[in-house]
Amino acid sequence: MSKITLPFKIKNVFEGFAEIQGILTYDGEPLNIEFQTKDSLLGVIESGIKDISISKSEIEEIGFKKTIFGCRLIIRVARMQLVESIPKQEAGEIKLSIARKHTDVALDLVSQIDLKS
Repeated sequence: MSKITLPFKIKNVFEGFAEIQGILTYDGEPLNIEFQTKDSLLGVIESGIKDISISKSEIEEIGFKKTIFGCRLIIRVARMQLVESIPKQEAGEIKLSIARKHTDVALDLVSQIDLKS
């Protein structure tokens, strides 16, 4: 299994005044999420980098959706506490915007975290 690195964004954080930019990494166990919040206006105010690790057994569902508006990776975890530091998570579910050029990487990530195995 090779290491997967996938950049993502979460837009319209804090009523549109901020955006999250981050990287998902996976090389078998666990799924690591590193992210930073930046202001949307000038991009000069940044939070510190936060790091979350989620074991495969804590991931309830993972999916990838392509729409006319972009691509999304959706991760639902077993406990909200795992993702409480990520703004805009709802009921333990985070929705990450993925650039179209990273579609193949996102699909590879979803297949490697195959929850049925």
